[in-house]
Amino acid sequence: MRPADMREVAAISGQTPREALEHSFELSSLCRTLCYRDTPLIMYGTCEVSEFSGVVWGLGSTALDDHVMGFLRVSKAEVETLQAHYEQIFNFVHADNELHLKWVEYVGFTLFDPVIHESGETVIPIQRSR
Repeated sequence: MRPADMREVAAISGQTPREALEHSFELSSLCRTLCYRDTPLIMYGTCEVSEFSGVVWGLGSTALDDHVMGFLRVSKAEVETLQAHYEQIFNFVHADNELHLKWVEYVGFTLFDPVIHESGETVIPIQRSR
């Protein structure tokens, strides 16, 4: 897992990378893994909160950094797939994760003012609505 994703998982949930992937996979109504050949680049999905909204998540591998352009090419369509059954998808991004914040903005999320998460970490709420 990318170091920034590991820091975000540990800071916000206290989980190990493996626990975060397993937990997210188990709760997801939709879960996908983007690979290059046989190498996983990122695992991502949506966990249903209600029939109208879902929590979106994504955890990248270090190999993702070698395939940024391909990832960016498919990102908007994949986010549309994640949101297909929901009016809105949302989550938090750690305030220090500048690359992730730029990406969520690129794929159409609205970023809100920073808040202090129950973990004590500063996070940016994100939301994408139809």
